[in-house]
Amino acid sequence: MNKVENFRVWNEAMVKKYNPESYIFRSNFLVRSLELRRFRKINELLQLTHNDDLLDIGCGTCEDAIHLARRGISVMACDLSAGMLNRADEQMVGTLLLPPRQGYTPKGQVIAF
Repeated sequence: MNKVENFRVWNEAMVKKYNPESYIFRSNFLVRSLELRRFRKINELLQLTHNDDLLDIGCGTCEDAIHLARRGISVMACDLSAGMLNRADEQMVGTLLLPPRQGYTPKGQVIAF
């Protein structure tokens, strides 16, 4: 197995252990506070408005991308992990957001690949 394949195997194993909802929303006060500060700093630095487009590289489960899309920002999100993108699919069920890999990005949508 080459280095790239080793990384993919390791990455997918980590995906199975990672629960973003638990980490971001149900973790202790310090982690929630840091996540909120991180997201606010990203918004401050990028100064995104509802007409902007954003490329989210290493999007994971699209937590940030979904939040931005709800503010009217079009987001194209990508991640190496099919497992993460599958979780992103699950999060978008029942929303007005497009599930990943649909190929069309109207304002306020997330496309993940």
